[in-house]
Amino acid sequence: MRFTFEHQILVFLIIWVVGYSTVLRFYFQDTHSKTVDDNKAEVQQLQQQLELCKDEKDALAKQKREAELLLQQKDPSQKDSNSKPIPKPPDDKKKDDVIDKPKKTNAELDTKSTAKDYVENFSGKKIVEYFRYILTESSTNLTMRERQRGGKSLDLPIQEWIFSQQGKYDSVPYQVTVPENEPSPPATITATLPPKSVADEVDRVCSILEGKGRTKLAEMFRKCYPNTLATTTSLLEDGTTYVITGDIDLMWLRDSSAQVHQYLASPFLVGDPEMQRIVEGLIKRQSIFIQKSPYGSSFRLKLRPGDDLSDFHVSKARNIYVSMHNYELDSLCYHIWLSYQWWKVSGRTDIFDAEWQRVAHIIVTLWIVEQYHHDLSPYRYKELTRDGGKWSSPVDYTGMTWTAFRPSDDQTTYGYLIPSNMFAVVALGYLEEIAREIYKDDRLQTIAFKLKNEIDEAIHKHGVVSSGGQKIYAYEVDGRGNSNLMDDANVPSLLSIEYIGYKSKNDPDGSIAKNTRSFILSSSNPFYYSGSKADGIGSPHTPSGNIWPMSIIMKGLTSSDLAEVSDVFDVLSNTDAGSNFMHESFHNSNPSSFTRHWFAWANSLFSELVLKHMDSL
Repeated sequence: MRFTFEHQILVFLIIWVVGYSTVLRFYFQDTHSKTVDDNKAEVQQLQQQLELCKDEKDALAKQKREAELLLQQKDPSQKDSNSKPIPKPPDDKKKDDVIDKPKKTNAELDTKSTAKDYVENFSGKKIVEYFRYILTESSTNLTMRERQRGGKSLDLPIQEWIFSQQGKYDSVPYQVTVPENEPSPPATITATLPPKSVADEVDRVCSILEGKGRTKLAEMFRKCYPNTLATTTSLLEDGTTYVITGDIDLMWLRDSSAQVHQYLASPFLVGDPEMQRIVEGLIKRQSIFIQKSPYGSSFRLKLRPGDDLSDFHVSKARNIYVSMHNYELDSLCYHIWLSYQWWKVSGRTDIFDAEWQRVAHIIVTLWIVEQYHHDLSPYRYKELTRDGGKWSSPVDYTGMTWTAFRPSDDQTTYGYLIPSNMFAVVALGYLEEIAREIYKDDRLQTIAFKLKNEIDEAIHKHGVVSSGGQKIYAYEVDGRGNSNLMDDANVPSLLSIEYIGYKSKNDPDGSIAKNTRSFILSSSNPFYYSGSKADGIGSPHTPSGNIWPMSIIMKGLTSSDLAEVSDVFDVLSNTDAGSNFMHESFHNSNPSSFTRHWFAWANSLFSELVLKHMDSL
């Protein structure tokens, strides 16, 4: 190939371009590096200046607040009632992470519509239709899940709910259960109960009591505290927990909640995975049973020997799972109460799944329906004596929610049971918080808010009466001007107002509650008995003259008078008939004459009393 002059020129140009580009690259690289370093230095300097400005601003704001407070102390007239509060200095959190006040809900903005209106508006259904819909959907889904777990065919027919009386179905709502279509109940798993953490807690508490010379109380606590877990609790393979009441081998929503509540008082137990499994399993089992029948009060895992589904039992709305169709408002309150208390002491939210949320919607919808029991309720029970099982006595609308039975399992005289409605107000407040903080469920939050306020207003409009020139809470009312002035030992009771956490803006100084306490702890209460061995409240559920230890315990749990508390412990120590256990009731002058030798609820409540007051004994 011939190397011409043109080739020489081309080679020269290529060398020149490559060399020049190399020089430029090194030049700009060095310049860019210097520019970045300079920029970093300038940014750091600006940040330091900004921090100084923030510090100076915060210091000036603090000085301003201190000066204004000092001026107000010297001259209160300088305080401007229309001035806005001085805002707190900003912290390091992002604005979105700071919650100064809960955001106002639709319910707070809309004060005219009722809970019933609200549900009907968003659902497009009448309240009873909506109740039927969510109950049917929820229980159907539950049945399908249980069949899948139990190996039953999913193609088996699911019996629809019966919501109106027909034929042998005198008590409704009722869901027919066919034994061959139902899966076997979850098996009981082998477990050592109570857990070691419970034994350790018993030793710790008894050591304190014995050190104070309270040997008898230590002996009683050693028996009562583990009683629920040692004798009434079964862990099931589906992750749930079944807790019977004692000598009656059925599970009450109320009793089971109260039986484990004592264990929530100990941080040593709350952090124990075995106790977490027990309590959370119980809450899940309650959710299942409520879907089986939200009007039911006691339940079973299967038909026991002697149980059957004859027309006699079906007429009382008993099926495989539902053993009592006594609608007791407090039972549903206890489910929410236990769930909330567990969340607050443990910080755990595992229980708040989609099923718990569905059950919560069922509960509040049922309570709205029962505000209008006289017109809308589908509930009928063969044991109720008036109008084909509709009620024990007629009621008119008040805003409270109706119940057929008391926590003693006795029929109400008048359908608006004040202590249970108070408990509903508390439970709805808890539910409002759960809906807001955990589920972000605006509808549930709004329903809970509205219903809570409606019931509380109605309690003070219809449930406050005059006795001896003082305002007190009645035990029951009917919205027609009739009231029942008494108290029953079973909780919720009027004596337990403070214990269940009820405090109303309509009784800001607590005077109505205080007057009520004085009334029921006196002979004015027809079920207050005095004897040579004890004074206390009984129940129409047990013989006249019998006092329930539960009422004596509740007197101590709601007292801050150390002398009164000490007297409570003395009475309990001397009325256990030498058993070191609590009984359902005992005769006021002969404690050896008692009812129910195995009553776990009372044992648990006694243990709770000890844990609350042992340091002050």
